[in-house]
Amino acid sequence: MVESWDDGYIQQQNDKLHSDWYCRSPYIMVLDSDCILTRELRPEDLFFEGSPIWLYESVPKDSTPWYEITQEAVKHMPEFEFMRRHPFVFTSQSLRDFRKFMFECHGEDICLWLKKRPERRFSEFNAFGAWAYRHYYKHFSWKHPSEIPTYVRQFWSWGGLDGDAMAEIEKILS
Repeated sequence: MVESWDDGYIQQQNDKLHSDWYCRSPYIMVLDSDCILTRELRPEDLFFEGSPIWLYESVPKDSTPWYEITQEAVKHMPEFEFMRRHPFVFTSQSLRDFRKFMFECHGEDICLWLKKRPERRFSEFNAFGAWAYRHYYKHFSWKHPSEIPTYVRQFWSWGGLDGDAMAEIEKILS
């Protein structure tokens, strides 16, 4: 059963990092609730040479808060921005290994550490991506976003959905 936290933003990230508890597949695809698939998606769209595709990109460090926040999580400054575009695919084993790494970094289970995080001071996809790039590299196919077609339209639900966004959603879904 999924527990309800005071900070739902951090809770939903914790839930994704424990998705192997709820899904018995060796591969798990995560698509946030403010994302809509814009075309049919096939498994082969998400893999390259047998490994899940993970998008990454060099972004100026002063243009995003995620570098510093990710460094707090994984204890090293990430080389890249790893939260580039949905969907994300990873293995159940990689989730277990990431949680083990986080325990070793912080001396407690990831959910306990996350519950103590200040508001918005975690990015599950950046932390996982930075860890995987450094410690799990061979298990992913690392690609620049320009190399992979876009399958998803992502909205920013935390900022609200205005009339234009709602019209676009209706058009996509029709």
